[in-house]
Amino acid sequence: QRSLSNNLLAQVAICSHTTLVERRNTDKLGLNPKELAYIPTAVVATFPSVTFSGRRYDTQASMMENAQSLRYRVSLGLGRQFDTRRQTLFAGYSIGVSLFSPVMNLYQIRMMNSGLKFSYLRLCSSILPHQIALRMAQVNLSTPVKDHMNPWLAFAALGVLQGAVYGHANISFARKLGVGEVVTMSGIFRGSIFACLRDIISQGGPFMLSHRFSENVLDPVLPSADPSTQTFKHWSSVTGISIVATYISHGFHVCQTAMQTDQSLSYIGSIKQCYRRHGIIFLWKGAEARVGLLLITNIFNEIFLKPAWENR
Repeated sequence: QRSLSNNLLAQVAICSHTTLVERRNTDKLGLNPKELAYIPTAVVATFPSVTFSGRRYDTQASMMENAQSLRYRVSLGLGRQFDTRRQTLFAGYSIGVSLFSPVMNLYQIRMMNSGLKFSYLRLCSSILPHQIALRMAQVNLSTPVKDHMNPWLAFAALGVLQGAVYGHANISFARKLGVGEVVTMSGIFRGSIFACLRDIISQGGPFMLSHRFSENVLDPVLPSADPSTQTFKHWSSVTGISIVATYISHGFHVCQTAMQTDQSLSYIGSIKQCYRRHGIIFLWKGAEARVGLLLITNIFNEIFLKPAWENR
């Protein structure tokens, strides 16, 4: 049996491994016994047991026990994320939204570039399978953020990923219609800051605030608790907040669309170009299509996404 001081063992562990996830509750010189699980194998082989603070610890057994626990927690998290019920709800959400979303993208491009002629059905149907697959990936990747952090952050992540889904549609359409400059699929994440802000407002707002709005604003006006009145208040709240949030956030959507369909533009450059071409009305130009899409999206949020994300 060999002994190491607390300080030396802590230094060995910290310098040899970067994932001391249990270290947050330890003092500067001490070492939580749980951290022994994260000491590298080479250190464990050299020091199969250590003694500090008058106690002996079996580093190898501790490492194996905690590794098994960590694997269990990871598998549990993945199992929850990919369970059948949740994936069925995600599929319903992805298919439903993907039927309408490309139409809105194409309408927005048309509003920003006059004189374009095309068939909505032909262009939108050509990318539908890709859109469904991307949207499934989008909700699956954003779900762990919601599960382990915060719904607002989840919608920020959802917005960035949503921007990539929109980017795929925008770039596909721009290339087929000859719109913009330097248009390649490597630019699907362009304008991610705009996308993040857009979806925090347009989807996070209705998702997080509709219940409060119903309780604090509509309940005093319509105090009845019968099911039909409750349903009316619920959907009125979701619809009203969705419309307001869509118009508030639409300028971000226009600027991201500009950055994706003309990849020579920077963030500031996209704002300048949109203002130069359309004036201040660029902030809501084409918003009517997105209002329709966001109403549909927030309905799908209520039907599919909220049941998938709640009570986990």
